[in-house]
Amino acid sequence: MLIPPKRGRPLKLYISASENSIGSLLAQDNDDKKEQAVYYLSRILTATEWKYSPIEKLCLALYFTATKLRHYMLPSTVHIIAKTDLIKYMLTRSIIRGRIGKWTMALAEFTFRYVPQLAV
Repeated sequence: MLIPPKRGRPLKLYISASENSIGSLLAQDNDDKKEQAVYYLSRILTATEWKYSPIEKLCLALYFTATKLRHYMLPSTVHIIAKTDLIKYMLTRSIIRGRIGKWTMALAEFTFRYVPQLAV
């Protein structure tokens, strides 16, 4: 069951990417400290996107989710839960250009924190 997010509480964003699709789940802890889903997104990759590396697919999933759920994510701190530290990867690029640079610039307005994914 989906719940509306409560202002002032951090959000959790689970992202994943497979060979041909990306998906994300935006969640938040309720009053009982139990995690509940706020929104779920997924889509199939285009033929060009199939050629992206696995980390680029995860970055695309983050960008796709941030553009679609901007109104939920902008006022809150978002804890990104993924296999790889995408924030570190995107910000430590020597030259910000190309698609990763575009995504990094678009995501600059959000407050993200990386949380390692422990188990699936």
